[in-house]
Amino acid sequence: MNPSPRLIIPTGKSSYLARYAGQGDFVNYKGIIENKSKVGTSQIFNIQALSQSQQPVFIVEGEIDALSIIDIGGEAVGLGSIGNVNRLLSLLKDIKPSQSLIISMDNDPDPQTRERVAKAARQLADGLKALSVDCYTESVSGSHKDANEFLNADRKAFTAAVNSILHRIETAESEALENEKELLRQEAVAYSIPNFRLAIEKSKTAPFFPTGFPMLDEILDGGLYAGLYFVGAISSLGKTTFCLQIADHVAASGHDVLVFSLEMARNELIAKSVSRLTYSLQGDSRFAKTTRSILTGSRYENYSQDELALIEKAITEYENYGHNLYITEGVGDVGIEQIREKVQKHIKLTGKVPVVVIDYLQIISPADPHATDKQNTDRAVLELKRLSRDHSLPIIGISSFNRDNYYSPINLASFKESGAIEYSSDVLIGLQYYGMDYQEGETEKNREKRIRELVKDQMAAGKHGKAQKLQVKVLKNRNGCKGSTLIDFYPMFNYFEEPYAPHDKDAADEWNST
Repeated sequence: MNPSPRLIIPTGKSSYLARYAGQGDFVNYKGIIENKSKVGTSQIFNIQALSQSQQPVFIVEGEIDALSIIDIGGEAVGLGSIGNVNRLLSLLKDIKPSQSLIISMDNDPDPQTRERVAKAARQLADGLKALSVDCYTESVSGSHKDANEFLNADRKAFTAAVNSILHRIETAESEALENEKELLRQEAVAYSIPNFRLAIEKSKTAPFFPTGFPMLDEILDGGLYAGLYFVGAISSLGKTTFCLQIADHVAASGHDVLVFSLEMARNELIAKSVSRLTYSLQGDSRFAKTTRSILTGSRYENYSQDELALIEKAITEYENYGHNLYITEGVGDVGIEQIREKVQKHIKLTGKVPVVVIDYLQIISPADPHATDKQNTDRAVLELKRLSRDHSLPIIGISSFNRDNYYSPINLASFKESGAIEYSSDVLIGLQYYGMDYQEGETEKNREKRIRELVKDQMAAGKHGKAQKLQVKVLKNRNGCKGSTLIDFYPMFNYFEEPYAPHDKDAADEWNST
């Protein structure tokens, strides 16, 4: 065999590329053109450029293509084979590129080969993105098969093409850097001062909504402000009734309220309000009616004229402010997106920012059926927080309590899935029977016995139309103080009433002694 001039390019400790350096093509003994041959395992050429380069690095297929770019002042890495894409990605898990990478594969004339190359380029781009490596896809071959062919055909044009790509990338990265600097500048507190001043000015006319309970409003600095509120209590302690009474008071004051009832039917909520009015308008339980008494039409023929007149008066009173009260009912089919759309549509159609009540948090339709209850609750809480912030409105979410807290004083941990509720809420309010707080020196056994008796007595009082003595605790108030107040609850007639006016010490002492 006659010797032939070859350019030997080492690609590894036991591999090299042999490139024919003679005139024309080299034809081997089999009659096949063999201008380039590889010995040993295919390696990635010039891999050190990834961590050492001072300019963007081209990722090309062949070693000669990489040398062609290096020859005119660029920097490049040769894959050696498109099959080495995964090997390069694996190396990049440990090697952090000092510069951006430019994917520039061959323009192979064969359609099938071209498709394989394009697939490898996409795989490389996706892999680099997953590794958070900045990359671009640019052709450095022009109308030629590869970079080396372009260099040999027109060195000046090839140099201009490489420099043009580098210039475009430099410009794009410079603009991106300036954008990042601007975003950083906007995060500076000084940038926000004009908006801060504007927010203070707007707050002069920003509405807040008294709850109808003066002592609670005193703790809340006047009532409900834009923010996320949660109200929790054990089962049957009137958390829905309590929030519904607040909703009715806000509506009666001339403001819109959207109630999302995910458990009770609309008529049941209406009946609760009418029942409460039959008690409050009368001032006692003489003719007042329960929810069931309101809803059961067959009973009306047995009511006296005074009873019928009271029911009609209560319905009329409710109707007077009912045009400000909107109830959406649903059973497991109302999710956060539906709530958001409903609120946004209401604001668009009426121009009014409503108070929103959700009964209750744990049965909002899950965003992801495959996620855990806690994950779905956390997401619901965060989305409600975002909705409240986006539209500057109060949202009251009713929440269940953990069963472990049924006979213990309420605290932040009482709320089911309390993580997101505790951290994302602006105000947390809990209802409990008065007297459930720990007493100094009391043993756990004695405390449990006392509280069970207390609960038993209070439930019996409620069943006989009497008031249950409750405590309203503000456990968290992001922009104000915490505190507690006392309240009478008449469960039979869906009515809450503060037993005395704020700062009326004599009335407070009398209430505590009964």
